Amino acid sequence: MSDKANRVANDATQLNRYRAPFVLDGAKLTRILTVIEERFGEADFEPSFDVTLKNGKQVKVSALDALLKLDNTIKNPVTSLDISAQSNDLGVGITFDDSEGENIQVGVRGSSPKIVGELFAELEEQVERTMANGLFWKLFGSRSMTLIPIILGMAFTILGGLSVLNIIKGGSQPAQMGLTQDAADQLRREVPKLVTTDDKINWLFDLHRKQLEPHEAGIAIDIRKLATWPNFFLALPAILLVVCLIYLARKCYPRTVFVWGDWEEHYKNIISKRRTVWGVVIGALVIGIISSLFVSSFQRFVPNK
Repeated sequence: MSDKANRVANDATQLNRYRAPFVLDGAKLTRILTVIEERFGEADFEPSFDVTLKNGKQVKVSALDALLKLDNTIKNPVTSLDISAQSNDLGVGITFDDSEGENIQVGVRGSSPKIVGELFAELEEQVERTMANGLFWKLFGSRSMTLIPIILGMAFTILGGLSVLNIIKGGSQPAQMGLTQDAADQLRREVPKLVTTDDKINWLFDLHRKQLEPHEAGIAIDIRKLATWPNFFLALPAILLVVCLIYLARKCYPRTVFVWGDWEEHYKNIISKRRTVWGVVIGALVIGIISSLFVSSFQRFVPNK
């Protein structure tokens, strides 16, 4: 076995993979390259950048300036970047891509375990700075995320809130004994006519029979009670909130962003839209709270029918 082969076999290696959305721009790339260059010292330092575009085209450049001059268009953006640097005693490889799995990888190999460990720690720190952390990035920054739970959750919240309002509003009305309004009114009108014991027994039997009957009609009436203008205006902020969440998830939290070329200006627009939509979300929540308090207060002065 040659000396070079023996050295490679005895090399220390550290490797880690991450699954996270990231935002990679020229400043962060420059810092990563600076860390590598400092560790390579006076050794030959020739980094290589392998770029893959959305249409599958691959581009290889050997300078950071050349990389940042790539168009990186909106329709055909960069989807993967491999950074590598090699010398006789040290090797580095870093990958950023848009896959759903472990889409970031950092690896260092070298003959000195101490240098390998120190360089790996420094690179990990720089790579972690590219990661987009936070609750909303984790929630929205993934193409595999389904919007169905969000939509259903918001829908159930709206319907549940309206149901509670309907129950509260109906609580001030005469008890209907679990019956529809018409059936309850009919039974109440018969109460003064109950004279004999048989009449009373028959009335109670009729009450329980109607309570046990299917309530399809009652359900329809309850739904119609929910479909009122006050309830619509109460639900409007929540509906607006659902629409905003869908827009945020689809347009404002891209999982992977390579910020140079055309995407530099495009990403600025995304950030601006994101701030605007979150402003609308906060406004919808405030309006929802105010409108709920207003309707609750207003109903006190509305006579029950």
